Amino acid sequence: MAVVESKQFIHAPRDEVYQVAQALDEYARWDAAAPSMSLAVPQDGIRVGQQLRVRDRSGFNLVLEYIQVSTQSTSVKMVSGPFFIDRFAGSWLFEDRNGITFARFKYVLTLKKWMLPWLTEYLAGWWLQKQTDKRLLALKTWCESRRSGQPVLFHPASPCSKA
Repeated sequence: MAVVESKQFIHAPRDEVYQVAQALDEYARWDAAAPSMSLAVPQDGIRVGQQLRVRDRSGFNLVLEYIQVSTQSTSVKMVSGPFFIDRFAGSWLFEDRNGITFARFKYVLTLKKWMLPWLTEYLAGWWLQKQTDKRLLALKTWCESRRSGQPVLFHPASPCSKA
């Protein structure tokens, strides 16, 4: 099992950061590596039990189901996905710390037994860690630049700072 966690302090209010992170139609504006995402049944807002279709840049499709939704944390689990993934789940935590948001993204991934998980889960975890760090840094950059009024110069190449 690969467990990946990325953390950032974002100088923006929690509710604002949460809204940006959950606005599926605007995701690609702040995340250059954003996968294609859409709700299986379009509705206003995200709710527990809703399914999210995700197609990543590699062409793999996943269907995720929201199992917890609040302005403090959101969690999903995989309902269906690529043939080599046994289980996948993720959570996003947003804590208010005196007007600054502490954000933590955490993912758990288990591959099928025939995939030699002792090796491939390590590699998948390494790749997922890099993607998660980039995504959280992109969220931080977007939210902070919106608040400062500075234009967003996107494509964060620097490593994510750990909280």
